[in-house]
Amino acid sequence: TGMRVGELVALRWENIDNDYIHIVVAERKKRYDKHTEIEVGDPKNHKKRHIPITDEIRALLTEIQSFSNGNEWLFYNEDGRLKENAASSSLKRRCKEAGIRPISFHCIRRTVSSYLNTKLPREAVAAMLGHLPTTNERFYDYDISEKADKIKALSGLSLNVINFSTYKEAKKEAKAQ
Repeated sequence: TGMRVGELVALRWENIDNDYIHIVVAERKKRYDKHTEIEVGDPKNHKKRHIPITDEIRALLTEIQSFSNGNEWLFYNEDGRLKENAASSSLKRRCKEAGIRPISFHCIRRTVSSYLNTKLPREAVAAMLGHLPTTNERFYDYDISEKADKIKALSGLSLNVINFSTYKEAKKEAKAQ
């Protein structure tokens, strides 16, 4: 979904309906001189947003709910709501178990953004991720184009340049006559 890890760990079942995951709260760390406190409050940008639920996300949520034992939190352990650090450690451990390079939730977020930017207007992607469009473009949009797509685009460019050159020559000849 491209949600922030703090949004995922603060997600309650009441924040999900048939069509959307409603991002209304997030876990955030408040750093003070000598200690850090964790609080659940407004999302990072202080705006509520809604992530559309696909059939695949719905199936995953249904499976997660089958293990929930009536808990209000989507992600929890014996101590209660799962915390951001525990979720991040779990992701890295699962990557290692799967034999892939450990990644972060933030890395997944950038990948989701980059992919969605190939399919949707930048403003829509930025809104889904809780960014300004300029922030999304500057920090979250990476080139994920396939080599074949790049070759096709360059070939089209070359063809246009050649056609333009031919057009200019034809125009020059017509002028001379």
